[in-house]
Amino acid sequence: DPTQILTAVRIGDDKVAFKSGYGKYLSVDSKKRVVARSDAIGVKEQWQAVFQEVWANSGFYYNLDNAIAVYK
Repeated sequence: DPTQILTAVRIGDDKVAFKSGYGKYLSVDSKKRVVARSDAIGVKEQWQAVFQEVWANSGFYYNLDNAIAVYK
């Protein structure tokens, strides 16, 4: 079932990209929602783990516990 597949792709020592079961990479859109629309890994699709939150290159943190994006 593709809806249950999420693959982490390591990018260097401190970044990852996440690929959905539908072959699209996760990023954050202009409304600060996590979306899976990209066919390739670009700057917006790179995530860096920061303590208990995830940092997206788009300029804000995404808190997995609260499922909201917070602009920093």
